[in-house]
Amino acid sequence: MMAEMVAEEKKDDVTDSESDIDDGGPEDSYSPEPVEASNTFGDDMLQMALKMATELEEPAVDLEGALTANTITAPQEGHGQDDGVDEHHPMHQHMMDRNAAARGRKRGIRQSRGGSAPKRGRRMSHQQYLFENGRIDNIFCDPYYEKFTDCLDEVAKKFSVLYNDSHYIVTRVEEEHLWESKQLGAHSPHVLLSTLMFFNTKHFNLTTVEEHMQLSFSHIMKHWKRNPNQPGASTKLAGTRNVLLRFYPPQSAIQNNARKKKVYEQQENEENPLRCPVKLYEFYLSKCPESVRTRNDVFYLQPERSCVPDSPVWYSTMPLPKEALEKMLHRVKMVKEINVALLTS
Repeated sequence: MMAEMVAEEKKDDVTDSESDIDDGGPEDSYSPEPVEASNTFGDDMLQMALKMATELEEPAVDLEGALTANTITAPQEGHGQDDGVDEHHPMHQHMMDRNAAARGRKRGIRQSRGGSAPKRGRRMSHQQYLFENGRIDNIFCDPYYEKFTDCLDEVAKKFSVLYNDSHYIVTRVEEEHLWESKQLGAHSPHVLLSTLMFFNTKHFNLTTVEEHMQLSFSHIMKHWKRNPNQPGASTKLAGTRNVLLRFYPPQSAIQNNARKKKVYEQQENEENPLRCPVKLYEFYLSKCPESVRTRNDVFYLQPERSCVPDSPVWYSTMPLPKEALEKMLHRVKMVKEINVALLTS
């Protein structure tokens, strides 16, 4: 299970013999572990997908008229965050025990915001409902739901246009919604790819499909930093190490954009390993063919058609098609935290 793997790796980091200097290199070996799940789809879900794609329950919304742009406000500490890890454990049985509490939280959120949830939030509620009732279907990336994802992509494009034109936050979809509905994490090959794109957009400032297509394994390096001997600087003890991922953009990207930095970083999440960018990147490497882990011309790989969650390899050596990357990026840009990160970078 992913939870067990990241927990064990967290303990091993303290005794790791890798370099402590800031310019250390990437890890050389990764150990994949099985993830228990099923990949069986029923005919009833195919019918549900067709209905969702062809029959709209509500009239189309004029985004420019319906949405009110918001200026950036500093996020309040603790808002929308969960202190525990169990709620996001891959095993759906635990989620089923929390159905009543989850429904109550949703009602409270809608009331506190003075209205119903946005359409994107409703779609994710549908997805979360499937998981909480023992279904593994993913309405956002499974090929059975292609007509639905095509329709959703048309809406997502409008959000990107509004953001690019106004440079205001035009969405209320929050990152926490994606974790709760299992659209972020290592629950499946497609979800893991979406998670990596989410982190790469948020922390590496990759805003276009072309920039994501230029990203490669050789551009990302794993580093260790000694924790400073300053009280309150970190939850770690002085002298221990912090792990991070560094991205070195191509020189051409820096020359063409004066706002680009020479290096970007993704910090580890010690409090919740299941949401840690470093752990998820390592897990992605462990599921990739060994021959591609050092390539300088690809990063997002196409999932194997015959792949199941407990397969040792999830991905082929072929890059993910541009059309699939575009759909992923459009959905990522609908998230409030991504809007804030891009506006403040």
